[in-house]
Amino acid sequence: MAKRDGIFKRFCRNDRGNIAMMFGLGLVPMLTASGVALDYARLSSARTSLQSALDSGVLAVARDPNVLTQAVILERIAPFIQNNSTGSFPTPPVVTVIPSGPNDVDVEVVGCLQLAFSSFVSVVNPCIKARTKVSRPAQTYLEVALVLDNSGSMSGTKIEAARTAATQFVTSLFAGSTNPDQIKVSVVPFTLTVNAGAGMSTTSNPNLDLNGASPVHWENLLPASTLPPSGVTSRFSLFQQLGETWGGCFEMRPGAWGTNDEAPQVGSPSSLFVPMFAPDEPGTRADTSIRRDLLNDNGGGGNYTPTNSYMNDDGSRTLNYTSGRETSATQSACLASPTSTLFNLPFSAPTANWQDSNWRFRSSSNICRYNLTGTPGGTTNRKSIANTGGVSNGAGRGPNYACNAIPLQRMTNNSATVISKINAMRADGNTNILEGFMWGWRTVSPNAPYADGRAYNWNGGQIRNKKIIVVMTDGDNFWNQASNPNLSIYSPFGYYRNNRIGTNITNAVQATAAMNARTLQACTNAKATRNINNDEGIQIYTVGFSTPGAEISPAGLQLLQDCASVENGNRLYYSATNAGELASVFATIANNIGQLKITQ
Repeated sequence: MAKRDGIFKRFCRNDRGNIAMMFGLGLVPMLTASGVALDYARLSSARTSLQSALDSGVLAVARDPNVLTQAVILERIAPFIQNNSTGSFPTPPVVTVIPSGPNDVDVEVVGCLQLAFSSFVSVVNPCIKARTKVSRPAQTYLEVALVLDNSGSMSGTKIEAARTAATQFVTSLFAGSTNPDQIKVSVVPFTLTVNAGAGMSTTSNPNLDLNGASPVHWENLLPASTLPPSGVTSRFSLFQQLGETWGGCFEMRPGAWGTNDEAPQVGSPSSLFVPMFAPDEPGTRADTSIRRDLLNDNGGGGNYTPTNSYMNDDGSRTLNYTSGRETSATQSACLASPTSTLFNLPFSAPTANWQDSNWRFRSSSNICRYNLTGTPGGTTNRKSIANTGGVSNGAGRGPNYACNAIPLQRMTNNSATVISKINAMRADGNTNILEGFMWGWRTVSPNAPYADGRAYNWNGGQIRNKKIIVVMTDGDNFWNQASNPNLSIYSPFGYYRNNRIGTNITNAVQATAAMNARTLQACTNAKATRNINNDEGIQIYTVGFSTPGAEISPAGLQLLQDCASVENGNRLYYSATNAGELASVFATIANNIGQLKITQ
């Protein structure tokens, strides 16, 4: 018995297995705790994901002010919850629309997870909750003009980047919209000119100068105060005589008319739109240099540079395509009161003013040379201007010289039409932000020549209307100078020597400064229009696509900043240096236009 007691006592005193025993007893709670931690990490991740999915869904719904009923809101949000939230929900999360104000979208979602370990500690399928409330403005109609630089410097990857960014912008803007009146967009590609597009009839449009009444209509074509020959009523007549189709570009309206959107007015010739007609400059067809002499501005020695010589100046009345000759009328057959002392420069015969070297007569004299439909003797002769080196699309010499932008797209609610126009953009020519901006303004204006926009003071009750112009350029205003008496190439402003946008302009630097000043005036005028709430009638966003090695000048960047509107203390000016940044900028503008704000 004593021996047994000793064994029992030794067993009780032996502690060599305590560690294993204690580990075994503690293993279950350790595993449970680790599992619960994993469950709660999963729970936290699911809560974050569910909240993010709900935010995306509510923002998407709130972009469309026509989505107002609870049923439609639930239908629109369900896919976001289903596709974008993570977590093993045994049953679909429950989405509830919380009653709120007419301009708010307030939604709550509850989802219960299937957990692996938490049930051991009496936590069975815990539920997580997310809630998002978005405040949106009253129902808003949008009229947006995309004014996009298509000048030659935009060639290659730049024009591709512009197409991509603008396409994404339009897609985002139209996303979720079900009201065909809600969003309308125009596209205005610009180079040195803007092609006004289809619908600008040349036969009966009262907005056009069909009778040559504007003070700039015959500039560079006839001497001042000289009437055109019988049968010639306007520049459109000259296109018809040449057998050429007008390209669709206009000269800038003179004076203050050039920087406002007021409709053309009967009795105000300066308010009418004058078609561009590029004069045939002196020299044999396609000449790029002619010798100065007595009849050539009294110059002696050296050469002048014709930039648009598309007709031979030999005075011949014989058509001969092989030698390139043309039909030209004589001075006496053209003007009712011919004079031999125009500009006080003598010539020996009526046809002398057609000679190659006679720049001043040729560039600002009579217009009989464009009459290829017949000769003074009555023999009919007609040919296409293409036979003299001119082309219809403005890419070469001819009366449509410099009219090389694709036609603009008037405002439409068809996003596919807008995107198709964007994808058709091509890069060519100089940069004229002023004319791009003005035609963009006209597309959203309530005034002629398009009158597609709602009135600035339009009252839609609870619905408001916003007019927006987005201007994107990769460079400064630029208008090429030239070494000849005109001092420049032909443009919507005529030539430098016409003093249309500034006096005594002799070089491209001065031309850019004058164009900048007029552009800023146009921006100021547009922002001065007022809507029904006395806010800016036109809100302007500007984007400078200033890439390394081809930077926009400081003056050009300042112009874009000064042109842009200010909203909540922030200037609506953006800059981009590459394709990715440009796309991001356009996405930011699209989001900002929606003015949505998560408040809870």
